[in-house]
Amino acid sequence: MSSNKKKQIFSLIFSLALIFIFFYTGLIHETYVPFWKDSFNDWPFKTYSEFKYFGDTQTLFLAAECYKSGYDVFYGECIADYGIRTGHDYGRSLLYLPIIDENFKKIFLTTYGSILISSLVFVVFKLIKPKSIYENIICLTLIFNPTTLLLFERLNLDLLIFLSLVLIVFLKGKYIFKFLIKFLLFSFKYYPLIFIINFFTENNLKLRNKFFYAFLLALISSTFIFFSLDDLKYVVSDFEKVGRNIKYSYSINSFSRTIDHFNLLDKNFIRPILIFILLIFSTILYIIFNQKIKSPLDKEKYFYYPRAKLFLISTNLLIILYLFFNNNYFREVFFIGVVPYLLIIKNEKCVFSKICLSLIIFKYLFMIFFWPKVLFSDINNDLFSQITLGTKILLDYFIIMLLIPYVLKLNIILFKKTFKISS
Repeated sequence: MSSNKKKQIFSLIFSLALIFIFFYTGLIHETYVPFWKDSFNDWPFKTYSEFKYFGDTQTLFLAAECYKSGYDVFYGECIADYGIRTGHDYGRSLLYLPIIDENFKKIFLTTYGSILISSLVFVVFKLIKPKSIYENIICLTLIFNPTTLLLFERLNLDLLIFLSLVLIVFLKGKYIFKFLIKFLLFSFKYYPLIFIINFFTENNLKLRNKFFYAFLLALISSTFIFFSLDDLKYVVSDFEKVGRNIKYSYSINSFSRTIDHFNLLDKNFIRPILIFILLIFSTILYIIFNQKIKSPLDKEKYFYYPRAKLFLISTNLLIILYLFFNNNYFREVFFIGVVPYLLIIKNEKCVFSKICLSLIIFKYLFMIFFWPKVLFSDINNDLFSQITLGTKILLDYFIIMLLIPYVLKLNIILFKKTFKISS
């Protein structure tokens, strides 16, 4: 076994051990993730189990129990008995999760959570394959930043969705299997429909088959929406509540809310202006760096590289979610799909990639050092916390500004390669 391989295994085991310490000692609740019950003034209702972790997964199973008891979980009729405080914000298919015996709930949650968390840690090291101290620091930063730790502690469905995306991208062939996974993920949470892009990155798939699978997924998904239109209307109407705590927000809305907070401009007026400025500067960057970005991306070996496919889908998704939806920041897990490819292109002496990568890593290192102060302070009265929060919001904005030219170039290349259009 090579020395580098031993270092990777050591870093992997060290990461898993550190996560175990965070959870077992309760340190995670004292640093980066306030205990989810502390979000409410009282807790008079039923909970899924006494297990103090994985609240989002527990809520899904609680909603399924509530639904099977005859309640309408989308409009919160089961609040009194089951504690579903905002209604069910997911697809109806999750309401058919099995009922688990009370004696096995903690065992199930521990096992299921451990598998998903360990899988993500493994995926981070597998995607980056660190060969230097710098790359090992990047791996640790992606795992131990506050956004990923919140994802671990809540065990939100986004963790399973991201791991499924990695499987879809790296699995060769098996197109029907990939099709079924994409539809299943869509039925859980509607945004994975964007994974339809993956069919067009399958270089071994004939053009007519790419369109067949894409059309079939779009058709079945549309049919699913048609028969669950009321559910979707509720989820859409509830978007405003998602990410409502600005401390956990990943959205351009957090920028507009910050400006509105200081009574500079109304948030509904400032949001279109922020998007317009973002697109203007992204266009300028695209024009300036077009050839420098194009050079490595246009190479066949880099474009159909699995990490390039993962980058393409993850970046498209992150931009769309940031611009058009409210999100809790654990959805930033998809940045793990962005970083490995930026590292590869950076080594092709692409300065633009270095800037993108540096800004992403800087943001997470910044959060690792300063975010506990934000989480455990009164954001309305603590100036330092306000500055820290504002810095994170600005960094998100600049990162998206840099990623838009990248993904625009990749989408253009994908379009040309799909239809065999010469440059």
